[in-house]
Amino acid sequence: MRSVRFLGIVVVVGLLAATACKPKVEPPKEVETFSCDTLDNLLTPQAVVVDKQGAAEGGGALKMVAEQPATIPLYDMKFPGEGAKFTLRYKMKVKDFLGDAYGQMDVNFASGGKQEVKNYQTALGATSDWLDRELVYTVQKGQKVNSITFSAVLGGSGTVWVDDVHLIRAPLP
Repeated sequence: MRSVRFLGIVVVVGLLAATACKPKVEPPKEVETFSCDTLDNLLTPQAVVVDKQGAAEGGGALKMVAEQPATIPLYDMKFPGEGAKFTLRYKMKVKDFLGDAYGQMDVNFASGGKQEVKNYQTALGATSDWLDRELVYTVQKGQKVNSITFSAVLGGSGTVWVDDVHLIRAPLP
């Protein structure tokens, strides 16, 4: 009986010691957010209008009408950093869109290189209501990022809306 109690105490003390020694993991942090209510901070305001009626949240959404395929740079997010996982979250909807529409994240490195991040599997076409989308890229330690550019890729013709854009940075484990 004593040995069972002793073993139980050893296990509990061991578990407490193991959890106390774990380094605290920094929670994900929102680096940038754009509500898309205005044309402020847009890279190509001439290609976009603010639709005050069709927003997913807030007072407006970015509306783009394409007659032919185009990539429209929307926001440049300055955030030098390394050793982190970046998640770009946004909402998108389409109407009468012939082709595929999706978001693209360009990770711009201090060395001058660039990595395009796209997710064709979440592309929208035809007509859809607002859908949550995200793009993820991990920047390894030693890689320095100058900025991240978010673009809407309109691979056809029709109307596309983007709203509620967030860039989130999480440390690597």
